[in-house]
Amino acid sequence: MAASADAGHAVLAACPASHDRRAVRQARGTIACAVAVLLAVAACSGGDAATSDAPESQPAQGATTPTTDSARPAASKPTAAREPGGSRAATTTENPAVKPDGHRTGKPADGEVTASPPRPGSYVYSVNRSDPSETFTDRVRTRRVPGGHRIIIDSRSSRSSATAHTVLRWQSDRVLLEATNVTIGDGLVFDCPVDVQVELVRFPLKPERYPLRQWRNDQCSGAIHTRVAEFVDLKMLGRSWRVARMVTRMTVATTSADGEHTFRNSYTETRWFSVELGKELQRDRSSVSDLDGHETSSRIVPVLRDYPS
Repeated sequence: MAASADAGHAVLAACPASHDRRAVRQARGTIACAVAVLLAVAACSGGDAATSDAPESQPAQGATTPTTDSARPAASKPTAAREPGGSRAATTTENPAVKPDGHRTGKPADGEVTASPPRPGSYVYSVNRSDPSETFTDRVRTRRVPGGHRIIIDSRSSRSSATAHTVLRWQSDRVLLEATNVTIGDGLVFDCPVDVQVELVRFPLKPERYPLRQWRNDQCSGAIHTRVAEFVDLKMLGRSWRVARMVTRMTVATTSADGEHTFRNSYTETRWFSVELGKELQRDRSSVSDLDGHETSSRIVPVLRDYPS
């Protein structure tokens, strides 16, 4: 979802600062993480186990317990953000808070929750709590189209030459995935057009399981399964947010544009989606990637640090 199109934070983080084609061939295991950005799109899950529940992620270090509506406590808890006291650009060992933007305020009843598309602009996520300079940035563009909005998200890591491009269609009752693309270095390209209706989010947002969604074409195939677990009140970024905790499992397999490389990525992700921003405040993702037979695994917990006011 636009919320989800925070595409591939985990994968971009682990990638080297630069890649050329020879480097790709010499270090396939290293860049598998970068290619995984292909479908690090928002509310995704799937794969061989897509019909079962995704395992809950473990609490991040320094996590706080949000107030929840569910009788079962959340097993995965977002990292607390520093309370405001400095500027938006402050540099600390934790995620600096930002002032609230007042966008779409109010607290709708659970089961009646809708979300507007994210505002155009840059959404910055911290990746490493011990190094605030390591970030992901999602640059969001929106365009009105028949039946809703087309959301285009370009994602880049401060530590990688890989870039991701995600296209979503945001409608009044759902968010659909239309395409993803990742480019590494001087032109290693993985394209994944989605030619069926792959639903990432449904409105009104409420606790439920989404049916398994699958697609297959000449360039890629994938499966995704999502569960909206509960609504919680989360304090971070200098204010309280009403968020949906969502658990996603996803598998995607694709071939590079030149036909020389194959890639497969499977991941499980818990995310805290704000209906006010149309974006996640935090995500906790564990993934396994295979590029040309070289497998790597990773876990990352990106936390929103700044957003358009």
